[in-house]
Amino acid sequence: MLVDTLIFIAIGYLLLCAFLYWKQESLIFKPTKLASDYPFNEYSDFEEIYFPIDGGKIHALHFKTPNPKGVILYFHGNSQALESWGGVAEDFTRLGFDVFMPDYRTYGKSTGTLSEKGLYLDARLVYDYLKTKWQVSQIVIYGRSLGTGIGTELATQVNAKILILETPYTSMLGMANRTVPIVPVKWLMKYQLRSIAKMKKLKCPIHIFAGTHDLLTPYKHAVALAKKTGKPDSTLTTIEGAGHNNIGESPLYHSKLKELLN
Repeated sequence: MLVDTLIFIAIGYLLLCAFLYWKQESLIFKPTKLASDYPFNEYSDFEEIYFPIDGGKIHALHFKTPNPKGVILYFHGNSQALESWGGVAEDFTRLGFDVFMPDYRTYGKSTGTLSEKGLYLDARLVYDYLKTKWQVSQIVIYGRSLGTGIGTELATQVNAKILILETPYTSMLGMANRTVPIVPVKWLMKYQLRSIAKMKKLKCPIHIFAGTHDLLTPYKHAVALAKKTGKPDSTLTTIEGAGHNNIGESPLYHSKLKELLN
């Protein structure tokens, strides 16, 4: 009887591991697909740009402002697509910055096969395009939630005015360990996005925004990242009482963002 129970538990455990391995993309990435002729009528003063990649294309929106001081390269969160994320561009255009926002592979009008390496390659492709039009000192790399891991990796490869992370995680491994601590996620995760291991490799200044009531990427992740930089007092802005999706409602966020950019 005991042997049968142990066998049942072992089979269940192996099935759980197999499920998490094969289904991790659908657990991490929550894209919205958009028709190729989707007009983005919800926005104004923007340009659509496409980048060819192996087996697909990356679609991006370039939000414009008169006489821009620079450009924000914005990597958004894990759900929906540019039809939902483009609204945040106003936070930057009102400060005199253009915003360049790509959709990840399989998101919106972007196509191709998802992979961690592919996310990094696409980020570098878009950055290299911006570098042909802007000085490095005018390019701001901005990552939000899922996008913080992508922005962090890019900032280890290239220089920029600053890397700004909003509601970041230490690594996707850390997030998975928190969710399913009984599973050896280190060996199962195809998307590890180990930001905390890259803090000392950044080629530009960094600043982090995080809320104390964030239930998705807990505040302690932001604190750990800030400590890794060696200067946490100047690296982290804490938004008291904020959760994962309302950092932008804080006056402190907007005043600090203005200070960082100007």
